[in-house]
Amino acid sequence: MSYQTQNRLEYPTVPEEETEQIAASAGTAKTQKSGTLRILAVILVSVLCFSAGVFLRTRTNDPFRMTAEPGRLPLSEYVLRDCDTGEPVQGYRVEGFSDTYTFTFSLNHYETSRGIGIGSSWNDFVEAYGDIYVYEAESGSTLIHPDEPMTVQEFHDTYVTTGEMDPAVSELKITFMTGTDGKHLYYTDGDMLRAKNNYEHMPGVFRPVLKEDERPSRFWMDFSFVPEDGGTLDFIYSGSYPEY
Repeated sequence: MSYQTQNRLEYPTVPEEETEQIAASAGTAKTQKSGTLRILAVILVSVLCFSAGVFLRTRTNDPFRMTAEPGRLPLSEYVLRDCDTGEPVQGYRVEGFSDTYTFTFSLNHYETSRGIGIGSSWNDFVEAYGDIYVYEAESGSTLIHPDEPMTVQEFHDTYVTTGEMDPAVSELKITFMTGTDGKHLYYTDGDMLRAKNNYEHMPGVFRPVLKEDERPSRFWMDFSFVPEDGGTLDFIYSGSYPEY
């Protein structure tokens, strides 16, 4: 008995205060782990929400349905239509350099949504688009890019009636422009530059999830009048090109 007693293992007793410290440390570690998991969960939820937002936006956000500011053309009006059916005309897509261009040349059976087509007179054009701002006007060696908004009617009163740029005398081209990044519409070079800069500063990982119409692009439409019968529309050139 004495032999077994002398050789029995004796386990040390941990003081009560050390037991409390160990329990506190374990609790702290558990709290830290829980906090880390909570942070990771928040990050995961944020990523999922962002992805869901992009997913939904790519399906519900249509720049062709956006309403333009007064005096500006919505994107839907840059699409030419068949005179007989009223159906939109499919544009042609061409690869050039690193960009993709979409354009449509107007034929005799194409017209704009406001009924202007080949053979329309300058007066018809002014009546249909008199309230729309001119992006650019060109006649011979004269090129005008108004610093301040100028409607077609104002252009007519300022330049055509004075003979400075008269489609009855020399060829005259009028250009409209509207830009977009899929979320907003833009109407000036400055606005388009800011949209382009925002896109270029976007983290590259997010760019692939954007649809093509959510990237900065310009839409334009040229009306070219020749000096026939006081100024007659010779062709319409409508298209778009990316800004990135």
